[in-house]
Amino acid sequence: MKHLSLAKPAMVGDGRPHPHLAAAAMVAGPWAAQVALLRSVSELSWLALAACLILAGLAALERLQPAGRAAEASQATLLLGMLGMLSGLTLDARGPGLDLMTSLCGAGGLDDFLFASYLHWSWLPAMHAGMLAGGSAALPLARITRRRAHSSWQTDILRHAACSGWMLAGMTFGVLACQRAAAWFPAGAAPGTGPASMLGGMFAGMVWGMVASAVFNRACSRLARVAI
Repeated sequence: MKHLSLAKPAMVGDGRPHPHLAAAAMVAGPWAAQVALLRSVSELSWLALAACLILAGLAALERLQPAGRAAEASQATLLLGMLGMLSGLTLDARGPGLDLMTSLCGAGGLDDFLFASYLHWSWLPAMHAGMLAGGSAALPLARITRRRAHSSWQTDILRHAACSGWMLAGMTFGVLACQRAAAWFPAGAAPGTGPASMLGGMFAGMVWGMVASAVFNRACSRLARVAI
């Protein structure tokens, strides 16, 4: 029965997003948002880099988490979190926050991680709230679609909260990395200083934040086994 259920084509209808469909959505969604905010042809190379980084992060996550409950939860959290980010972006794009953040990144004004995180939450609140809300929806969805819960609600909530923290940190690190990479180019020629490029860093950073969470969880599990 398990093999039959895995063959279902639904993306999230049975609580287990198909890996290939999830990967396609994780690239297509951010790509569409970036294209809509494209201001310079030079940013196209950055869009391609962001897509490659997202796919590389998904491949790393698949290697760290073979098919199973952990992999299914990660895929659903990333997919729904990305949809939440895109929904929030439609609200944040109407205000000045996106342009302010882009200008600050383009001027190289973000060096401190905590300060950058504060500005992200202050100027792009809907994107961050949308990511948290969308990713959190994966938790009850997974418990509803599973026939039996193998862990308590408290354990799942704590695990998901830690994962969300890694993803939020990854979003900020992605923007900081985008800014650092843009500094390697001559003045006026940097392809990573527009809103589309900054968003690419945020989306790729979210995926790699999930990878960091998986690495951390694996390390903790190994340490626990050694201690026992």
